[in-house]
Amino acid sequence: MAVSPGGSRRSETDAAAFTASPQLAIQARRTALGLSQTDLAQLARTTQAQVSRIERGAITPTLPVLERLARALDADLEVTLKAL
Repeated sequence: MAVSPGGSRRSETDAAAFTASPQLAIQARRTALGLSQTDLAQLARTTQAQVSRIERGAITPTLPVLERLARALDADLEVTLKAL
């Protein structure tokens, strides 16, 4: 298990999900924490509808929204650019 700066533990499965796709990562972490979409939306200062659209992959969240979601999920946000 990895330990975040806040001291909470994340499983390697959570870490793999975060690497695979932001949509799956957000949903996996939210459900692991026992949060509803409404709970997460309130913590991240957004709407339940926006959380739903992000989790479905219907929209691509902006970096500020991703930062708020990561903070609400007690998770680290890493952005990596790789050459094609």
